[in-house]
Amino acid sequence: MISDEFGKVGSKGELYPSAKLRKRLHLEPNTKVRYRVSPKGYLIVEAVYSIEDLLQEPKVKTVRFEEIEALSEKMQEHGTPDDE
Repeated sequence: MISDEFGKVGSKGELYPSAKLRKRLHLEPNTKVRYRVSPKGYLIVEAVYSIEDLLQEPKVKTVRFEEIEALSEKMQEHGTPDDE
């Protein structure tokens, strides 16, 4: 889903995204960003994270036992895609 966000261009050509957008993309001061231009002329801005940043991210989602049990029961009742 594409969302519209607005920012400003500074007097020296700096791009200033809104605070809402910076928060959504986790853009802190000195975060590197990559600019790409699509064939249709769209500007695409992506945050570039270091390997160290990525390794600090949680590796596993926490799931309660009850959620696993419910999923297991549902699969036993309805089968899995491999059963078809």
